[in-house]
Amino acid sequence: MIFCLVESVAFSQARIKTANELKLNLLTSLVFAPEIHYERVKSAERLGVISDYLGFGVSAGVTLPLDFTVGSDPEIDYPPQIYMHNYHLISYCRFYFNRRHNLAYHYELKRPQLFFVESNAAVIGFDNRTSFCLGLGLGLKFINSMNYTAEIYAGGGTNLNIYDLEGYYRIGINLGRRF
Repeated sequence: MIFCLVESVAFSQARIKTANELKLNLLTSLVFAPEIHYERVKSAERLGVISDYLGFGVSAGVTLPLDFTVGSDPEIDYPPQIYMHNYHLISYCRFYFNRRHNLAYHYELKRPQLFFVESNAAVIGFDNRTSFCLGLGLGLKFINSMNYTAEIYAGGGTNLNIYDLEGYYRIGINLGRRF
C-alpha cells in the first residue's frame, strides 16, 4: 500500500513536456540522397529527473539523378535498396530507455545519451511502382546543453508487396536541433 501511495505521488508530480526536433541525415545526404527528419518527443519530469520516453517522427528523401543505370556495372557496390528510388517517406515511433538527469556528469554533455528502439513504416517510390515496407531499428541519441542533437541508428525491414520480396535496411548519422 505504501508503494502504491509513493508511486501515485510520483506520477501526479510528473509534468509532460513535448519538444520538436529537425534533423538532417548527413550520411545519406552526402552519399545517396538528401533526407530530412522531423520528430516530436514527449518527455516527463518526475521529482527533478527528466526522461524522454516516446518520439513520433517522419523522414523524407529524394534521390539525386544518377549518370548511369543502376545495376549496370557489376564492379560497383550499389547503395541500399531504400536509397535507389525516386522518393521515400518513412514514419517512425521511437521508444527511449535511458533517463536524462539535470546534472552535468559528462564532460561535454549536460544530458547523457539516449538509447532507442524504433519501429517504422515506409512508402518507397520506384520508377514504375510503389513499395510499402515495415521495419525495426536501434539507435543512440546525444543531446548537448544547447539542444543540438546527434544520433546514430541502423535498422532493417521487409517489403510488404507480394512480388517484391526483398528487404531493406536504414542507416543514418543525423545532426539537428531540438526546439
